[in-house]
Amino acid sequence: MTINVDSLSFSFPDLWNVVKFDDTAFYRRQFGKMWQGIKAVDLLAVSDDGTAYLIEVKDYRNSSQKGPDELVGMVAAKVFDTLAAQIPCKLNANDDVEKRIATLVSECRKLVVVLHVEQPVVPLGIFRPYLPANLQDKLRRRVRPIHAHPLVIHRRAMAGVLWKVQLNP
Repeated sequence: MTINVDSLSFSFPDLWNVVKFDDTAFYRRQFGKMWQGIKAVDLLAVSDDGTAYLIEVKDYRNSSQKGPDELVGMVAAKVFDTLAAQIPCKLNANDDVEKRIATLVSECRKLVVVLHVEQPVVPLGIFRPYLPANLQDKLRRRVRPIHAHPLVIHRRAMAGVLWKVQLNP
C-alpha cells in the first residue's frame, strides 16, 4: 500500500492497515468540526503485529521551518487529538475502512509516535537543519505518557521502521 503525503510516497507492508487520517471523512466532517484547533497526524498505520503508528510528516526541503519547540508542540497536539478521535471514529464513522482502522488502533498492544522530517541539505535563510537527536529528545519529553521512545526519521535514516519512503517524481 502506498500513500502520498506532500511530496513523499510512503509504502507500507501488504498486511498493514493504513489511512491518511487527516484526510478521512470522519476527521474532516465530524470530529474536526467540534471546535477550532483540533488537529490530526498525517498517517495512522496498524502493523500486522498489533502496533499502531501515529506518523506526522513534515517536508521542509523547500520551505522555512518552525522552531524545534513549536514543531514538537504541534506534533504532540496532533498525536493527542488523533488518539482522542479513535473511540468516536470506531463508534460513529460512516466509512467502514475508517471504523476498521479506529477499531484496530483501540485494540493495539503498542503505540509508536513517529515524526518524519525532510530537511534541506543546505540551510534556507535563517533556519538551520534540525538535529534529529535534539528533536527526538524534545518530542520524548512531550509525548512520554503516550510513547516513551518516539522516532524522528527521514528518508536516509529510517530507524528500522518497516515502511519505505521516496520522493514523488
